[in-house]
Amino acid sequence: MTDSTSAVQSSKSGPLLWILGGCGCLLFGIGIIVAGIFFVVMKATEEPEKVVRSFLAASAAGDAERAYATFSPEVQQIQSLDEFRAVLASNPQLFDTTDVTWTKRSIENGTASFVGTAKARAGGEVPCNFSLRQYEGSWKILVWQLGGGGGS
Repeated sequence: MTDSTSAVQSSKSGPLLWILGGCGCLLFGIGIIVAGIFFVVMKATEEPEKVVRSFLAASAAGDAERAYATFSPEVQQIQSLDEFRAVLASNPQLFDTTDVTWTKRSIENGTASFVGTAKARAGGEVPCNFSLRQYEGSWKILVWQLGGGGGS
């Protein structure tokens, strides 16, 4: 009788184990897909992100010319180098950042977008928003915003 009782118990737990195993495999598969998408987006936005970091580093160092060189032709038509120098000079604390963390990044139709916060050297965080477009093989800033305003 013991043999038939154990056979009944193992047949009851058998389907449950298959269901749990199937759910585990499904979750693992979804995790792999999400990780793959994350990796693709990170890799695709790597070059434009370097341009944004270069802009922030140059701005923090007070190097207006180097920061201005990261702007797209459209931005340079809207804002001259002298106007950008004035913005940089009148808001040095806004540009004095040490690092940036992105809460959202995307690339669509040849435009890369970043939304996040920059760490201010004096403490606190500054909201930031950047959009970039590729021009002749290099990424240029199309829209930039630090803090509540500024930018183009």
